[in-house]
Amino acid sequence: MLYGVDTSGKIGEGNLYIAIVRHEETDIMNILRDKVRRRHRGLSSRRRIKASYLTRDELGWVVNNFKSRHDGVVLSIPDFSDIKKHVSHFKSWKIKVLASAIYLGCRRIVKTGDIILVDRDYSENVMKNLFDYLGCLFKSDKKNVVIESGTSFNEVIAKADLIAGCMRRNVIKPRKISIKEIIRLAKLM
Repeated sequence: MLYGVDTSGKIGEGNLYIAIVRHEETDIMNILRDKVRRRHRGLSSRRRIKASYLTRDELGWVVNNFKSRHDGVVLSIPDFSDIKKHVSHFKSWKIKVLASAIYLGCRRIVKTGDIILVDRDYSENVMKNLFDYLGCLFKSDKKNVVIESGTSFNEVIAKADLIAGCMRRNVIKPRKISIKEIIRLAKLM
């Protein structure tokens, strides 16, 4: 199975919302493009429709019509500050915290043999480290998964962006993740 992961926000710069979406063939993106076209022709002609372009009503429509299995978590700034106190002395601690948060968002629905596409929001070196840390976490859970970089033009990443945007704008309520669990996982790597 193919999954897409997208984050809304940057690690340590406000609340970080992480969405994971299972790829399923649906026409939701085409229907959404038509809905946006009625409101704003220029936005609908872009290659990708991002959640930040959508009105609250359009985001509500996405939630009501979204059929793909998905999940989402939030790492709030107060939680990040608490985590920082415990792990900031580690090398690449921010990337380890990000990997831990993504892993905690994914582990409930990702199985052995699945492929995870992560939106390329960071530099090539950061993405390489992120993939290494994620791979380490999944292996510790005895799950052999393939983790690759996706772009915003992958449909599954575009759907993950929609879910992350819905969480950021309080249309979908994300799960809070355990600070203790992130600290524990960051120390494993």
